[in-house]
Amino acid sequence: MALVLASPLLGVLLQLQFTTQQRAMLIGAAMCLFVLIFLLRSTFSAPVSRASLNRLQVYLDREENLSPLERLIDRRQDETQSRTRKRREKSADLLPTLSKLINNTRIDFLNKMSADLSRIGSNWRASEILYISLLGAMILFFLVGVLARYLMVGIILAALCLMLPSMVVRFQAKRWMSKFETQLADTLLLMSNATQAGYGFQQAMEMVAREGQPPMADEFTKMSTEVQLGVPIAEALTHMAERVQNADFTLAVTAIQISMEVGGALSEILRSISETIRDRVRIRGEIGILTAQGKMTGLMLGLLPVGMFFLLNVVGGDPQTGEKYSAPLLDGKTYPMGPKLVITGFVLQGIGFFVISRIVNIEI
Repeated sequence: MALVLASPLLGVLLQLQFTTQQRAMLIGAAMCLFVLIFLLRSTFSAPVSRASLNRLQVYLDREENLSPLERLIDRRQDETQSRTRKRREKSADLLPTLSKLINNTRIDFLNKMSADLSRIGSNWRASEILYISLLGAMILFFLVGVLARYLMVGIILAALCLMLPSMVVRFQAKRWMSKFETQLADTLLLMSNATQAGYGFQQAMEMVAREGQPPMADEFTKMSTEVQLGVPIAEALTHMAERVQNADFTLAVTAIQISMEVGGALSEILRSISETIRDRVRIRGEIGILTAQGKMTGLMLGLLPVGMFFLLNVVGGDPQTGEKYSAPLLDGKTYPMGPKLVITGFVLQGIGFFVISRIVNIEI
C-alpha cells in the first residue's frame, strides 16, 4: 500500500529539475527522517525497567509464603514468559543487524558504553544513544553545513554531536565509580565488624543493602535479590564484580570466595582488604593532586584553539570588505590552504591532547 501511494510522488520528483543545493537539502531531509523514524520506534519499543523491577519486587514479597511446589510452578511460568518476551523483542526489532552488532561486537567503544549505561542504572540502551548521536549530527550538518553553507563548521559540530552523548555517559560512569571506590573501604569494614559480632555473611550483606548509601547499597540490593532467588552467594558476588568492573572489589570478591571454600577468619580478611583499599584510595588522591596541573594544561591547550576559532567566526570582520576574520580558514575557493590548515591543526591538537592525557594518567 505504501509503495502504491509513493509511486506517483516518486514519479513527480523524478520529473522535476533540482539544483545541487536543493538535491543536498532533499537528501539530508530524507536521511534525517529515516533516522528519526528508527529512533522513535526504538524508544517506544524499549522495555520499561521500572515496571520490571516492580514486578520482581512483588514476586519476592510473595515468594516467602509459597510452598516448594508453588515455587516450582511459578519458576516454570517465569521461564515460559521470559522465552516469549525474548521472541517478541527479537521480532519487533527494526534493526536486528545493528542491535546484534551492539550486543555482540568486540569494539571496545560499544562494549564500554553498554557497560556504563548498565552501571549507572540508566534506562537508555546503547542503540538509542547511537540513534540520537547520528540524528543530531545529521541535523547539525544539514542546517549549518548545507543550508548556512559553513561546511567546516558543520563538520565540526557534527563530530562534536557524535562524541557528546558518549562523553556524558562516560562522565556519569566515572562519577559513579568514584563514589563506589570511596564507599568500598567503609563497606568492607562494616561487614568485617558484622561478621565478627556473630552475623553471617548474608546477613552482613543485607545490612549493607539496608543501611548503606547509593551506589553501594543499590549493588548489594541487587546481589541480595539474586541470593533470595536461589543464586549461590559466590556466584552472586561474581555477577556483582562483573557489573562493577572495579579492581579493588574484584580483589575483595576473590578473597571472600577463597575464604568460603577453604575456611578462615572472614572478618580479619575483610578488615585487611579494607585497609589495603583505603591506602590505595589515599595514594590515588595524592597522585590526582600532583597531576591536576598537567590535566588542566592539556584541557586549556585543547579548548583554546577551538574557542578562538568560534570567536573569530562570530565577531565582526574587516570593516572595509566585510569579510570575517575566519574567512581564510573556511573559504576553500578563495583560500585553498585554509581548510587544510584547519584540519591539520585539529589533528595536531588531538595528538597533543592524547599524549598529555597518557602522561598524567598514572595507574596504581
